Amino acid sequence: MMTTPEPHPDPEVELTADTTARELFIYHLKRLREERKVSQNTVANAIYVSASLVGAIEVGTRTPSPAVARGLDKYFELGCFFTWLQPRVVEEIGLPADFPVFIEVEGEATIISVYENTVVMGLFQVEDYARAVLERATPPDKLDDVVATRLQRQEILDRENPPQVVFVVDEYALHRKYGDRETRIAQYEHLLELMQRPNIAIYVVPDRGEVAPEVAFQLLKNSDGTVTGYYEGPRGRGRMLDEPRYVNELQALFERIRASALSAADSELYLRGLLETLKEENEEH
Repeated sequence: MMTTPEPHPDPEVELTADTTARELFIYHLKRLREERKVSQNTVANAIYVSASLVGAIEVGTRTPSPAVARGLDKYFELGCFFTWLQPRVVEEIGLPADFPVFIEVEGEATIISVYENTVVMGLFQVEDYARAVLERATPPDKLDDVVATRLQRQEILDRENPPQVVFVVDEYALHRKYGDRETRIAQYEHLLELMQRPNIAIYVVPDRGEVAPEVAFQLLKNSDGTVTGYYEGPRGRGRMLDEPRYVNELQALFERIRASALSAADSELYLRGLLETLKEENEEH
């Protein structure tokens, strides 16, 4: 049975009807940790994350993941209090309630295959590009949190055993003008840097190639071979797919699209050409 933390007087915090889910999460995390007289490092070790992550959650600069919430519930013996609260935190940011499930599956994936037809994929976006993409469908007061959440996801690329990532991007997406010229230059440079990593492959689909203009999607394969599909809907609302029939259809579609893309080497040359053109335009202006 779930144990709900009792309110606890704190001179620095006043819980009211307007208290946000994030504030409530932080309040109870700090309260429980202080009652047990344990450090952030102790909590971090218990739930298998870094002390800096716990600290960042407590000051509100990081969003707790489902795994962190479950870990806290287990450590503090709360049943599912933090697990219940965590999706509310995500909803406040302006993301779908089920988005944490996608992030968790993505974080556990060993192979990530992505097809994008309108933007550079989120895992590969630089901050200014991400902001330019997200601001079109995000309330101004939510934008900083949504951008921060997207950048947090990218940490899986720098972990000790990063996933293999295959990114197939339509040529049209690379020509979309998200942000100013400097932003696009930084984005192209970042893609070229990522191409040098042994676990990352990027392929550009030219105009003549086969594309799926109605949908962008991902395939997330974990260590036991299970593959989960995810396709994006309007305003970033996506849907997870685990039924084999639909996953197999996405896998077949992905392979058809990749077969029509440029080779990795030609894709790199293509990107370098775009970058040089932008730099020349920048100098002219």
